[in-house]
Amino acid sequence: MDAPAADTRAYGLTLPADPRVLTKRRLRQLRDGRFAAAMVRTALRQTDPQDRVLTLWSGPGLIPALLSLRLGIRHIQAVDPAQPLCEYAERLYRANGIETVQALHGLPGLRKGQAAFHLRGDLLLSSTDDQPGGVVETVQVPALNTGHLIRDFAPDVLVGDMSHAPANLLAQADLSGLRMAVLTLPPQSAGPAVIAGLFRALGDGGLTYAPKQSAGRVVTFRRDW
Repeated sequence: MDAPAADTRAYGLTLPADPRVLTKRRLRQLRDGRFAAAMVRTALRQTDPQDRVLTLWSGPGLIPALLSLRLGIRHIQAVDPAQPLCEYAERLYRANGIETVQALHGLPGLRKGQAAFHLRGDLLLSSTDDQPGGVVETVQVPALNTGHLIRDFAPDVLVGDMSHAPANLLAQADLSGLRMAVLTLPPQSAGPAVIAGLFRALGDGGLTYAPKQSAGRVVTFRRDW
């Protein structure tokens, strides 16, 4: 019988073993400090300890955990549509003694209800996109109104990975209470309309792209800079 996989140390965190989340390639990236490196640097440099932070598509919980442990942020809400990733994130928080992150399972978008979500063998590639390629299960998940999430939690900072997020994620959301958003843009293959719509939604909320505080696909929008 094979011995159970050992937990991993990376970014100053204990990462519980789970081959569905920590693939061999991802483990190498974590140990080398390359996994989500631009987002880690950008979010940690610009977020303040007193901020309330809402993270959308928070995945395995790395960014919320680092914001809590390194900056001492006391109010963090982490939302992800993949139930297995939410469960992994909660294991991560427990393994590191983190009690300041509220994990929430659901798909942020325009409307509340239920939505189809496609889980892939590599859980971090799961999405609403039903194109073939690694889909192992299609499940119904709670659909959450992004505007209501922002209204109810009242964050100062929005952090999110838009790589697999719906194109209308921030449409109709009131962003006027945010001082900053740090987002990973969708890939170029998403098309200009998707990326332009995201910039337009942030601009309508009074946030302006800050190029000096951005790095590649990780972009920062600020109210004052």
